Amino acid sequence: MKVIRELFYRHDGTYGSPRITLDLWEMGWKVSKNTVAKIMAEQGLAARPKRRRRGLTKADQKARKPPDLVGRRFAAPPAPDRVWVGDLTEIPTDEGKLYLATILDLYARRAVGWALGTCHDDDLAKAALQVAIATRGGHVDGVVFHSDQGGEYTGQTFVNACGDHGVRQSMGRVGSALDNAVAESFNSTLQFELLSKYHFRTRRQARDAVARFMDRYNHIRRHTSAGGIAPIARETQFHTRPGQAALPRRPPGRPHNGDGSAATITRKKNNHTIEAATPPQAFLGTSRGLGAAHCAGPPLPGQGPLRGRCAAALRAVLDRGASTAPPDRKTRAGKGPARHNRRGTPNPPTSNNRRG
Repeated sequence: MKVIRELFYRHDGTYGSPRITLDLWEMGWKVSKNTVAKIMAEQGLAARPKRRRRGLTKADQKARKPPDLVGRRFAAPPAPDRVWVGDLTEIPTDEGKLYLATILDLYARRAVGWALGTCHDDDLAKAALQVAIATRGGHVDGVVFHSDQGGEYTGQTFVNACGDHGVRQSMGRVGSALDNAVAESFNSTLQFELLSKYHFRTRRQARDAVARFMDRYNHIRRHTSAGGIAPIARETQFHTRPGQAALPRRPPGRPHNGDGSAATITRKKNNHTIEAATPPQAFLGTSRGLGAAHCAGPPLPGQGPLRGRCAAALRAVLDRGASTAPPDRKTRAGKGPARHNRRGTPNPPTSNNRRG
C-alpha cells in the first residue's frame, strides 16, 4: 500500500506498524495492526534495528543509596507529577562529547526537564532537575524521582537539590537496566531517531538538534504509553477533563528564541559548561536577569513563574540562534548515505521494533 510507505518515510523511518496504524486510523482507514505489519514486511519497511547497549552508570560505592520506591511499576500514575524518571547519556561531536541529562514524567512520558553539559557529574543532573521544577511552576513537593545509582544522582549537590524542593529519591539496582526501563527506553529512542542518523561537527549543532528532537518528542511524536498521542496532548487531556482546574492563561511576552524553540541557559563551574534547556511552554520568571521565556502557542498545564532557588540557579539566557551549518547525515565509506543503496532508493533496516 503506497500510503504506508509514504507515512513511513514521512516520519524518517522511525515509526513501526503500531504508530503507522494510528496514523491510518486518524486518516479514516479501517485496518488492523497485523495487516499493516504484514504490508510493511512485504515492502521491507522496518523501523528499528537492534543495537548493543553500553551504559554510563558509575556508582559511588560509599554514597548512601535511597530505596527503590518504584519497583519496576512503570504504568502511568493517575496524575502528572507523581513519578519522574531520569538518566544521562552521551552525545558525540567532533569537538568532544556532550552529556545529556533528562527527566521524564511517568504519566505521559513528557520530557519535563533536560540539560546538556561537557561534564558527566551531579551538577548536570541538578540542572535538569531545576528545569523540570521550573517547567512545573516551582511546586513539586512529594514527587518521586527514580534513577539508577550513578554518582550523578548520589552526589551531595543533587541530593541537596532534591531535599530543597521536597523531591523523594528512588533508585534501582546497579547494573539492572530494567530497574530504570523508561529512562533507558528514552535514551534508545534518542539514539535511533537522532544520533544514528546525524554526525555533529560542533557542540552547537548537537545542542540545536537535541532541542529540536525534544520539541518534536513532546509535541508531535506519538507515544504508545500516552494512548497513541503526543505527551503534551496527553497532559492537556488530563487537565481538561471535567472537575480539573482550568488551564492557565499564557502571560504576555515574546517567544524566547523567536521561533518557539527551547530556551538555553548556560553556566560554568570548574571549567565545565552546563546548558540547561527548558522545553517549550515552560515559563521562566524575571529574576536575576532572566527575561520572560515562553513560546507562542496554546497554554499548557503545569506552568507558572520560576521563583526562589530555581531562578537563582539559572543565571543567563543564551540566545541559541541558528547553526552555521546543518549536521551531516551519517554515511558509509564509498556507499553514499547509510539509508540508501547504490541506486539511491531507500534501504531500510532489517528488523522492526514495535515498542513505544
